[in-house]
Amino acid sequence: KPKQMYGAMEGTFDGYANMFTSNGQFWHSRRKGMSPAFASKHIKRMNLVATQKVDQWIETKLSSFIKNDQAFDVAKEMINVVF
Repeated sequence: KPKQMYGAMEGTFDGYANMFTSNGQFWHSRRKGMSPAFASKHIKRMNLVATQKVDQWIETKLSSFIKNDQAFDVAKEMINVVF
């Protein structure tokens, strides 16, 4: 993998090999193991879940912010939606 793209990630895994910075058989086995998670049916399901979470956030939090003319931290709110 090109060092200029992935070199910065080398230290983020405490020196352990990972699929972002490795090549060859190690990379291939990791990629093959993860690919089922990105199958079309899983992506569609996660899209549905994400849509439901955002709709719920709009109904509960955003409508409250608007009703009370209240400012909010977008980054904090989006982290709360995701996690």
